[in-house]
Amino acid sequence: MAVRDKILDGLAWAGVEEPVRVAKISAMLVRENGTDSYNRLTKTRIKEAVRNTSPPYGRGKAITEKVEAETARQAEIYTQRQKSQADFAEWLRFMAKMETRLNCAYAHAFGRPRYAPYAYYSGDYSDTGYHDARRAWDEKEQARDKGDECVALTHWQGHVVCLVNGVNEKHQVHIATRRHDGEIVRTYFRDEPEDFAQAAISLGGPKVRAAFALGIRVTTDWVGRTTTVHYTKQRELTLPWQARRYEERPNAHGYVNLSAVPVLISGTSMIDDEDEV
Repeated sequence: MAVRDKILDGLAWAGVEEPVRVAKISAMLVRENGTDSYNRLTKTRIKEAVRNTSPPYGRGKAITEKVEAETARQAEIYTQRQKSQADFAEWLRFMAKMETRLNCAYAHAFGRPRYAPYAYYSGDYSDTGYHDARRAWDEKEQARDKGDECVALTHWQGHVVCLVNGVNEKHQVHIATRRHDGEIVRTYFRDEPEDFAQAAISLGGPKVRAAFALGIRVTTDWVGRTTTVHYTKQRELTLPWQARRYEERPNAHGYVNLSAVPVLISGTSMIDDEDEV
């Protein structure tokens, strides 16, 4: 820095009132140090920063002590601000994901909370009262409705049709349909399809699988809950869905468990089909 620039810089600092001087030096040190816990400020660095501002004579030590206290205060604010900005950026990235947008659309259409799976307590084990805070957190988290996980969404005859992995962390893959604010219809699969193509094959059964293999056109009525195989214009085969339902049944030990019962579904009718695999 040239002599002229040093003189102008010193005059600029000399014209600044002491509280402002302390705040400006502290802000400079905090941003220089950043949020790196391994790069801690030393008293030597603080004194150097104060000397570089050309403070009035007789006030160097006093200002250094004030800068040290102000730097500690601003560092905490700066760290919290940086964390908030990082959290917001992470939230934006999360909301931009396809699966997040699907779950938000499903939650809005079906009147459910947005899918947010079970979270774990992030407190410090060394904190006083950790166990009580952890217990209260776990109780609240277990009672929370965590929403439904939607993996695919489409529209059919004015209805919203969704492929759902589970409801409130109960893993039961199914098709859910709804028209506006009307009745919600859920049809559970016998296996676990990952998309609508696999869902159509699963619900149609072996005849639909064979038709796809031979290149024969197949249509799936997601609302009417039927599948039609179009062999020719004159010959069509309409199939009921091979699905399942859930009911509570006692096991061999007398305990009541939730059991999956194979069923055949056509529209609103449902027939037990427990001989089916």
